[in-house]
Amino acid sequence: MELHIPNPKTLQKERAKDLIEEVLAMKNSADRLTVKQFISILNELLRIKVVVSTVSEVMIFVSQKKPELYHAARLAISHASHLKLLFEIRGDAALAEKRLLAFVQE
Repeated sequence: MELHIPNPKTLQKERAKDLIEEVLAMKNSADRLTVKQFISILNELLRIKVVVSTVSEVMIFVSQKKPELYHAARLAISHASHLKLLFEIRGDAALAEKRLLAFVQE
């Protein structure tokens, strides 16, 4: 009987898709639990190195479509946090959403 070992790249891409789907489904809320979950997702997306990261699209999407969550998360992180730079990303929200949906549907 042959063991099937999943491809790490495939596993990481699937995990990235799951994380993006979570962000898309998140409510636009400044409550502590939602903000903590969003920050956790950002950290996990940054750790995925095998696939092309969609963190910039996530940040653009959240900044435009979920402003309460975006600003609450921005205020929740420290000024020395490695995530601080992510909150300076700007772009076209419609294009970011289109790219996120395309990534999830691949």
